[in-house]
Amino acid sequence: MAKTHNPKFPMQIKSGTATVTIYRGSIKQQGKPDRTIYQVRWPGCGKEGFSKSDLDDAILEATLKASQLADGLASAKHISVAETLEFHHCDRIAKELGIENVSIAMAQWADAFRKTEGKIAQAAAYFVECHPKAERIMLSALIELFIDAKEELGEGERTYRSKLTSILAGLGDRYIDAFKKKDYANFLNSIPDKGNRKDARKRIVTLCRWARKEGYLPDNAVLEVERTDGVNAPKKKVEIISPASFEKSLNWVRANDPANLAALVLHGFGGIRADEVHGKRAKSGLKARPARPGVPARPARPPIPRSSMP
Repeated sequence: MAKTHNPKFPMQIKSGTATVTIYRGSIKQQGKPDRTIYQVRWPGCGKEGFSKSDLDDAILEATLKASQLADGLASAKHISVAETLEFHHCDRIAKELGIENVSIAMAQWADAFRKTEGKIAQAAAYFVECHPKAERIMLSALIELFIDAKEELGEGERTYRSKLTSILAGLGDRYIDAFKKKDYANFLNSIPDKGNRKDARKRIVTLCRWARKEGYLPDNAVLEVERTDGVNAPKKKVEIISPASFEKSLNWVRANDPANLAALVLHGFGGIRADEVHGKRAKSGLKARPARPGVPARPARPPIPRSSMP
């Protein structure tokens, strides 16, 4: 390594958000000139810092340590680049298995290893028995089971059917555990309206959490959809239509789409939402749900324009 000329101390070596500092000091030697040393320190290192007599060696150690700190290996004192790559590989495998991090996976394997007295085959069988693989299911089948379960609570068809059908069309029918973050992100980014995108993400999260609870995803799996970026949709302005505007709407529908005139009348004068008017096969028939934030609890019903009555 080329020698560093005219360095300034303390010298800082950075990698990402991690910073390692090199200090220059000296050690007095009886009958000899003082010996220069370079101390490598980082936040929280305590007595674990390095001391080097050569500046280039100190810079090399500081650079490696800064890289380790940036990778989350704050407690690693002597980890090589190869060991760092191996750690990341193991961590990735653990996450693919639905285990939060590699340390948890190692602790679970160590427990199985001890209980079987170091017998590899028995330890592997014990590990599998304690961590059963989730039952695989296609997205379309999962949606049907989910809606059936929610229907018992009176909110399956009406609340989820139309949204989940469009989500299935956008994502495609695959095993639910086969979807990755990029699959969800690509689908969500294809939805231009932020409000619809936010609602679609919320529905997918609800579906995946239910799948995990029911054993179709590993118990401690990190949901891929939750790794996608959330959406801050602008709040929609809610207003009440004026009698004049509603009269124009009735006249237009009567002239151009008379089959839906009755639905528009119910929607406008009954204060019923569109999905309830067109009937999501609600067992109890048509009824108005409790008002949501931003929606008038008792919408003013405009007087019926006589000229618009069928």
